[in-house]
Amino acid sequence: MLPLAKIIATIGPACQQQAEIKSLILKGVNVFRFNLKHNSLDWHAAEVELVRGIAKQLKKPVGILLDLEGGELRIGKFKTKNFKKGETVLFARNEKKSNCQIIPFPKIKSLLCLSVGQKILIDDGRHEFKISKIDKAKKEIYAKVIIGGTIKERKAVNIPNSGFKSSINVQDDLPALELCAQLKIDFLAISFIKEKNDVLVYKKFFAKKEFKPWIISKIETREAIADFDDILKESDGIMIARGDLGVELPFEEVPFLQKMLITKSLAKGKPIITATHMLESMIENPKATRAEISDVANALYDLSDCLMLSGETAYGKYPGLSVATMRKVANFMEKQKPEKLDIDYEIKTQTEAICYSAHTLYKSEFCQKRNIKAFVVLSRKGKTSRVLSRLRPYLPIFTITDNESLVKKLTILFGVYPFYLNLGGIYKQKGVKEIKGILNFLKKNTFLKTGDKVIFVWGEDWGTPGKTSVMRIQEIV
Repeated sequence: MLPLAKIIATIGPACQQQAEIKSLILKGVNVFRFNLKHNSLDWHAAEVELVRGIAKQLKKPVGILLDLEGGELRIGKFKTKNFKKGETVLFARNEKKSNCQIIPFPKIKSLLCLSVGQKILIDDGRHEFKISKIDKAKKEIYAKVIIGGTIKERKAVNIPNSGFKSSINVQDDLPALELCAQLKIDFLAISFIKEKNDVLVYKKFFAKKEFKPWIISKIETREAIADFDDILKESDGIMIARGDLGVELPFEEVPFLQKMLITKSLAKGKPIITATHMLESMIENPKATRAEISDVANALYDLSDCLMLSGETAYGKYPGLSVATMRKVANFMEKQKPEKLDIDYEIKTQTEAICYSAHTLYKSEFCQKRNIKAFVVLSRKGKTSRVLSRLRPYLPIFTITDNESLVKKLTILFGVYPFYLNLGGIYKQKGVKEIKGILNFLKKNTFLKTGDKVIFVWGEDWGTPGKTSVMRIQEIV
């Protein structure tokens, strides 16, 4: 059976060359993530074009996700430093002469509202500092090292349990947003989204642009959890960024929140990505821990659309093995066909009703005995694929579209295999000739063969969102 769960791999020094990228695609990567907190925009642009060129050669749709800093806080650039417990360090905008070690912090102004005694955490909480003095005039903060160690540049900063709110400033992201529009990027992930207005700011930027990426909101703060329903409504997808989430909130809450966020996203038909620390030990080791394997499996039990690898592929020693390991676990889990029977799926539109009915048809004794091989969907906006995918039929959902920009966006959806097909007028009226043409195309490009049965779903009112109207069992001839 074809793989159904989707894998996102982060591009970095360990996998930036042509041979490495090709290998990762062949091992099962569906989307490449570009972390804009590292490297220049020119570097990212060149790598995006490299990935797309390789995907085209392999004749595989591969999505591109740009990960923006948004409201995230990060330390600046500096040579790797080691900090000892008990020593005093200085947080300042730039490196300067000082009697103590300095940690450059470009957004130092945003921290001046903090108080003596509050904690500053760096690199997913691996390093902890306690504020001992704040000099607002010089815009400097002195802090004592509580948990030291080696710190590399551009690591994330968290201020837990403080009510501290870092603001999103689109002006800071303008060069990256223009690059996104120029390169027609498929997905734009926004860090440290805290409320729906943070999403709307980015949607407003793209409102007048010809090409609009799907906006992926990264959930990693208590504020985002509190406003999640509204954030979900305005987002095209959700990423559970468990690293920062487990620092901003008590870590014991994260597994519960993961399940809750996935369930809510599925109910609304929004794709969900589970990310961070999935195979963390494989940065250094060729084999994952049993706990990590269980974590990957549980994310699929929870019904995640996508699983994401970060440092494992970006700078780890075994990027290919990490992808292969994740894919092996996913393939096994798909055979178990986990379900959630308590999800209150939103069924407010005609498309949602037809897709729910198509899934019920597939689950019927009649269809189970006839060994339905796949769903075949015609879609222009992608909604039919989204609301069918969320039901997890554990069959490939072959999606045919005449919208080229949609093809790569569908790479993020569980079970969906998108194809671009434009046969001149085929979408204006779905007669027998047109259906046969679509099925012949699938026979040439998939495992389907004469005699196989599929469930066909489409809308006779083609091009009108929410008007899916037809489902039927179709034999391949």
